[in-house]
Amino acid sequence: TGASGSEIMTLIYQQIQFTKKREMGFSKDNILYVITTPKLLNGFSSLKQNLLNTGVVSQVSLSNASPMSMYSNGGGFTWKGKNSNEDVLVTIVATDNNFNKTFGIPLKEGREFSETEKMDSANVIINESLAKLMGKEGHAGGQISQGDGPRLTIIGVTKDFLYNDVSSINPAPLLFYHAPSYASAIYMRVKSTNDVQNVVSKLQSVFKNADATVPFDYHFLDDDFDKKFRQVSFISSLATIFGGLAIFISCLGLFGLSAF
Repeated sequence: TGASGSEIMTLIYQQIQFTKKREMGFSKDNILYVITTPKLLNGFSSLKQNLLNTGVVSQVSLSNASPMSMYSNGGGFTWKGKNSNEDVLVTIVATDNNFNKTFGIPLKEGREFSETEKMDSANVIINESLAKLMGKEGHAGGQISQGDGPRLTIIGVTKDFLYNDVSSINPAPLLFYHAPSYASAIYMRVKSTNDVQNVVSKLQSVFKNADATVPFDYHFLDDDFDKKFRQVSFISSLATIFGGLAIFISCLGLFGLSAF
């Protein structure tokens, strides 16, 4: 029992290290975000250009979620060849045309959304996991619909990337809508974080000019990842503690038996 307990703790440690160092499928470094306001959304085109003009920002995107917080999902999706008795829960993300570039998520096939929201209002981008579930229909040019809604054309398939659960093996099915007007945050990839104060100062100036009614409250995506990882580490630590207690109790039992 002691040996098996030690093996369990070793496996837990290895799992923590694997989770910390594994390839996520997207780049979380040098990304910070700011919660949107109606004024920032309405003037986003000008705001985006001003952010790029600072020289410290390389990519800007609007979305209602980052890979650390994609919690909106729904069922009722259908496509040609789907088993009508099975329902699939799909993660749904509203975004603009620059989300994948900002987060470094590569396309496996197809194209990105266009700059004009109306041009791709009936088009979607899906991840590999959903494409595999859809079988022959899971490709650029395939079609998918939800409930009684209109048929949506798949224009692109992203390579799978991990989201929400940093310790998961395979990501859940995911679908991107081109709907930047529903965005809740502005995500920015900065060129370097060697001089954070300089970066923040320049960004703060741009946001203040765009909407002076709210403070410049920014967050780094790295911090969100660390919070997720701390949760995994905490649970793993609890498992290690209880595993150690199990070994100790087993040893007490063996000692009592031998004494008897």
